[in-house]
Amino acid sequence: MLLRTMDRMNSVLAGDKKKETMNLRLPYLKTYCTVLLILCTWSMNGLLAEDVPKKDAGGKEKPKKKAAVSLIVPATSSSERIVVGWGEKIRLAGSEILLHAELDPTRQHSSIRVDNVEEFETSKKKSKKKKKHVRFTLEDRYGHSVTYEKEVQRSQRIRTASGKTRTDLVVELGVCLGNRYVEDEFILSKKKVNEYEARLGRETLEGNFIIDPALTYTVTPSCTELQSSKK
Repeated sequence: MLLRTMDRMNSVLAGDKKKETMNLRLPYLKTYCTVLLILCTWSMNGLLAEDVPKKDAGGKEKPKKKAAVSLIVPATSSSERIVVGWGEKIRLAGSEILLHAELDPTRQHSSIRVDNVEEFETSKKKSKKKKKHVRFTLEDRYGHSVTYEKEVQRSQRIRTASGKTRTDLVVELGVCLGNRYVEDEFILSKKKVNEYEARLGRETLEGNFIIDPALTYTVTPSCTELQSSKK
């Protein structure tokens, strides 16, 4: 009888020790679960915020911005893109003169310095709708010049450093850099762009070139498309 009583007391004491251990661990388990719940909530809120389109003051959805051109690309892309410096010589379709261009991926649009800008309208024989055209002159740093006549694609409003706005015309031009020929829109700028006659933005550079900021004038324009191009 005495032995049975002692066995029961030992089992009760052992059970009390287990309960005491669980009571000590319980606060730590609660804290761990709370932290895990907070992390999951933050992650879900971040995913939902990416899916919700942003709207402007008028209630319209804002267009997503284009990703900037990355100067670090996989090794497999080197055969598709040309490594060039930040300053290169280019040649436009329909011209024999070489222009010095600054390659600037921080700028979205390309621009070119022009003179003697003259706007005029033309219409086809079977159509009464008139299209706006522009006549302008390009000149290199050696005094050689060429005159172009191009259809105006659109107008671009630009805010100057002084806070004023001006409207520049945009035309489509074919440009040769190295052995790569690209057709893109260029802003006709009457203002001198440093010592360069043109500036190539990321829309022209994207997918075609890799810029090495330590290099300049690494390639010579040699595109086969220039041989059959017309003004």
